[in-house]
Amino acid sequence: MNLPIKNCIWCNSVLPLELQFEQLFSFKPLTFANICKECWQQILPYKEAGDTCRACGRAVNKSDVSYEAMQGIEDNFQFGFVRVSQTGFEEIFCYDCVRWLEVYPRTLLEHKAVLQYNDFFREWLYRYKYQGDFRLRLVMRDFLQEFYRNYVDYQWLILPSSPNSMRERGFNATAALLEAADIPCMCPFEYIGDGQKQAQKDRLSRLQMRQPFALSDKIFEKISQKIIVFDDVYTTGRTLLHAKSLLREKDQQEAYKADNISIIGVSLARDQQLKD
Repeated sequence: MNLPIKNCIWCNSVLPLELQFEQLFSFKPLTFANICKECWQQILPYKEAGDTCRACGRAVNKSDVSYEAMQGIEDNFQFGFVRVSQTGFEEIFCYDCVRWLEVYPRTLLEHKAVLQYNDFFREWLYRYKYQGDFRLRLVMRDFLQEFYRNYVDYQWLILPSSPNSMRERGFNATAALLEAADIPCMCPFEYIGDGQKQAQKDRLSRLQMRQPFALSDKIFEKISQKIIVFDDVYTTGRTLLHAKSLLREKDQQEAYKADNISIIGVSLARDQQLKD
């Protein structure tokens, strides 16, 4: 079989298109790699190692410092906080999640990341999302498909882009990622924010951001009790928490059993950089 010549969509090197034996007897459409082995090896799955925040997965420095002693330490975001539950089980939270625990229930903070936020991912995000290279959605296809296998029974929700971003980019970045990975998704939210991009906001502005979403009642009726809210990057958690809190509030208003609803935040990458 003569296979077409294909290039890596990241570095443009020629890809060796090798037909696998099992593909000869599969009824599925033939699929081949979109990036070369060298580029592939730069994309690293997110793995929690050492002490990590029990909510968002950020690496933290374990500390016995009490929360009261942390008051006023506004610049040291690497400080960990040890919280001992009534059962005696020790839980560690990062400084951002310590703040969120004052506002939101513990269950609403749950977050999982697919990939590490490294130099390759940073460059990919810039070219894909901010330069609008639509082809690059395919770079993350296999990683998202692998993650999705463990969450097939969840309903995946995406966040809306602002009108300005849609005009500039021409597509919803998170929707395109999931569609490329054949992950069914829907968007029950409407954008009502100020239009300023998250990347243009400093850390304090993100933490203080007002609710940028409204919930569509008609679409909410179709949502199941096991939900994943997906975004491309998790930094402070503010955006995902706005969306998840809307779902929880609506769920309680509709007299469902709130304890049965499961809402997990999932990001393509967890930004570990704390300098912003």
